Amino acid sequence: MKLCFISQAFFTKSGSSYYSNPALVKLLEMIAPLYDEVELCVPVSDRPTPRNYSKLSIANVKLCPLPPYWRRFELHAFRHPLMLMRCLWPHIKRGDTILMNLPNYMCVLAWLICLLQRKRFVIRMGGNWPEVMRMTFYNYGMVALGNIAAFLHRLLVKAMVKTSSLTIVNGQELADIFGRKNPHLVRVISSTYHESDIASTIAGSKSNECRLLYAGVLKLNKGLFELFRAAKDLLEEGLELRIWLAADGSRRKEIRTEAEELGIIDRVDFLGWIAIEKLKYIYRACDIFVLPSYTEGMPKVVPEAMSNGLATVVTDVGGLRDVIVQDGKTGFVVPIKDVPALRDALRKLIVDKTLRQRMAEAGLERSRQFTMESERACVKAALQKFGFLPDSSERGN
Repeated sequence: MKLCFISQAFFTKSGSSYYSNPALVKLLEMIAPLYDEVELCVPVSDRPTPRNYSKLSIANVKLCPLPPYWRRFELHAFRHPLMLMRCLWPHIKRGDTILMNLPNYMCVLAWLICLLQRKRFVIRMGGNWPEVMRMTFYNYGMVALGNIAAFLHRLLVKAMVKTSSLTIVNGQELADIFGRKNPHLVRVISSTYHESDIASTIAGSKSNECRLLYAGVLKLNKGLFELFRAAKDLLEEGLELRIWLAADGSRRKEIRTEAEELGIIDRVDFLGWIAIEKLKYIYRACDIFVLPSYTEGMPKVVPEAMSNGLATVVTDVGGLRDVIVQDGKTGFVVPIKDVPALRDALRKLIVDKTLRQRMAEAGLERSRQFTMESERACVKAALQKFGFLPDSSERGN
């Protein structure tokens, strides 16, 4: 069987090899074994390959590059929708399963083609994109425009979901928005690690300082200001700690300035973006993983940290509570923007090494529920249930 996989995430080319976002490559690694062939329809950019990108090396995946006007992202594509639809048309027609990854401009065109061809299709959505869209506008002071954009985007996606034969969502918010009275919606937690990647022992810095790790993107809505303020209070109490930021982003300067103004810059290490293959060594060199974000869907980085033997402190957003982190068992869940609660949770784990180890061990065990093998089994069951795969669909079975 053939899968036509459509995504807006761009690839770069170096020689005969293609590279893209590590999360997308992992997604392809997860789903490709379910099909004989995968036609990957994506924009290919001529820009240099970002250092955090991963190589696409999956035997049955054939990359079908979109026309070169994609290299400047959406602006050029908006001028040539018919040309882009002409490019997508034969790939969609040949596919036994049409999978659109995220509701974006290109997926809208693919959706229209599926309607014209009377073709059944699958939509996959991740994160909490309505809130992310709104927050993006909010950060630039365009509150009203952010609300309007999120509202219109949600209406369009609701129309796409209503006409899809199967919608797979990763975030709890998306399930709440689109899952009401929708028997064709399934929630599946995405993963980036295999069962064999789960550590056999808990992590630890082997240092007098307790290392707190944040991994992700340097954005204002990630709660790093609250983390810094909580850390300042703990340092004033005499606790020894250090914050590692395995991340990069457009707000690096403001975030660094905040640490300087609070007087804790000497306790904050900006590691930059760490390749996913090397990130496990960063996890293993730390003691506590912290994600004090204002909004999330179902962040993959938290089960990743748990699978490497770290106790976690996260905010009560998205699917973090109960779905991923069990409050008081595998870590602590605190309210967003609540510095005292964040400080108290961190203090407990810093001071009580036995508690930290017990939560890390419980997290290791829980992380087995969020492997790529588990994700593949859930996706396979959903595809079979809605007639996109026969019962014995995985190649080699």
